[in-house]
Formats: sequence, structure tokens, C-alpha cells
Amino acid sequence: MIPYARSEKNTLVSISEVLPGLACHCFCPACDSRLIARKGSRNVHHFAHYRKPECAHALESSLHAMAKLILQRAGKIVLPPTFLHHQDKPAAYAQLFQFSQVRIEQYQDGSIPDLMLESAHKKVWVEIAVSHPSSRSKIWKLQQTKQTAIEIDVKAIHLELAGMGQGADLAAFTERIVQDIRHKKWLFNPKQHALEYRARQSADCKKVKKRLYRGQYYFTVTDCPLGKRSVRTGPAQGLAYANVFQDCLACTHCFEIEYDKAHVGYRQIATDPRSVYCLH
Repeated sequence: MIPYARSEKNTLVSISEVLPGLACHCFCPACDSRLIARKGSRNVHHFAHYRKPECAHALESSLHAMAKLILQRAGKIVLPPTFLHHQDKPAAYAQLFQFSQVRIEQYQDGSIPDLMLESAHKKVWVEIAVSHPSSRSKIWKLQQTKQTAIEIDVKAIHLELAGMGQGADLAAFTERIVQDIRHKKWLFNPKQHALEYRARQSADCKKVKKRLYRGQYYFTVTDCPLGKRSVRTGPAQGLAYANVFQDCLACTHCFEIEYDKAHVGYRQIATDPRSVYCLH
């Protein structure tokens, strides 16, 4: 079901703004076919193609176009909180970003963002995700250019509202796009990048020890700050240690596990863990 359409004046309109039936004078944002406004008493109000099958990209184009229009008009957006790698507590909380200029699908550093929101001192690249999230290559380019960027999953927002019977509620959709943070994520955040770089530099690099016990290999590091395990016997009795895969992998103190590499065919693959970078 299509919640938004293109009017004969070439503006984007909600199903709630038009007359029912063909009197809506609206067209599909994807294929330009004529639409009919279905505004009965039983089903959720929506647009549908007139005397032809629904096109595959109608909903995607409808949500994508309306999300861009909402941000053009809003002049503000709440940016999501910033979390460092493996950390549950945010390094920076959600914040309101007010912007004065919006550039739509303009070439920027080798790519074309959906939106570029600009204030006097800051630029935020915005990707509107409907069917597919941003590709790894796009995220890599953002990292190389150090461009502040977020992604908004507008289809998840629409489906959530539709489940509440508000799939055609433009006010609710607008509020989620601008104010909500649950369906926004950072593609690249320079502050997060700087903090994680400093954390990696200051982390304690613990060498991994590999040992064979009862026919099975174990990988451990000593001096575990949480004291999860301790040596029971021998000269090192009482020494704290951790099992890399059972303890470190899910530990918030573990910033990174570094692995040895082996050449297999045309590529390198990770083999045994070599070091654990611990934020003790």
C-alpha cells in the first residue's frame, strides 16, 4: 500500500490530503502511472495503481521521497547517540542538530548522498534506507573522507507505524524521522573514530598463550582485570587469567582481538588469536 504520491502539481502529498478515488489526481513516484486514492471505511487509507498491477518500487520510492521532503522542511534532526566499540554506555548522547541548508543528491567526494544537511559549522551526510542498507564500499569511502554520516531506516519506521494502524499518518512519520533515534545509526562519526583510536593506543596488549589440554587447544591471557579465572596449582597459583573465546570475546574490557594470518589461495584468513587489547 502506497502512503504518499506525486500530485499533478508535481508535489508530494499524503493520502490524508487528497480527495478519494480518481479525484486525487495523483501519480506513482516510481513509475508515473495514475493512482487512485482508496479512502473507504474498512481498510487503511492508501494509494493504489489504477487498472494495473502495483509496481515493484512504489512503496520504496514513496517513503524515500517523503523522508527527504520531511528533512528539507524540518530544519532539524535528532542525531543518534555514539557508542564505542563493545561498549553499552554511550560516549555521547543523542543531540539535536539544526541546519540551514539541504543539498539533495549532489556529488560529494566521489559519491552522491541522499541528503547533505549543513549548518554554519557542521555537515551531516544522510542516507535514507528503504530496501537495502548502505554498502560496505560506501561506508569505507565515508571513513576515508572522514565525513559525518548517518543512516535512517525509513521502511522500519513505516512498518512500525503500520502495525499501530498509523501507516498513512504523515505527522507520526515526520515525528519518527526527525525526533526518534531507534532507527538511526552512524555510518561514520569522527568523534567516535578519535575516541576509539585513543582507546586502542592506550589499551593493554596481552599476548595470547596457546596450550593443549586433554586433546583440545585453549587460548588464554593472564592478568584478567575481572579475575574471571585463576590458576589453581603450580608456581603461578592464584594468577588471574581469561579464556579468549569464552571470556574476552564478549567482555566490555576487550577492545580488539588480533589474529595471526595465513595465506589460503588468493587471500589471507585469520587463524589463531595472537593478542588481546584490554581496556582495563
